[in-house]
Amino acid sequence: MENLRIYFLSQYLHIILLLTQHVIYV
Repeated sequence: MENLRIYFLSQYLHIILLLTQHVIYV
């Protein structure tokens, strides 16, 4: 169960990273 939460957290951080990069490059 803990691994699942870590997985979702990493996915969430990855999406935020992509969004922030997109904002910076635009």
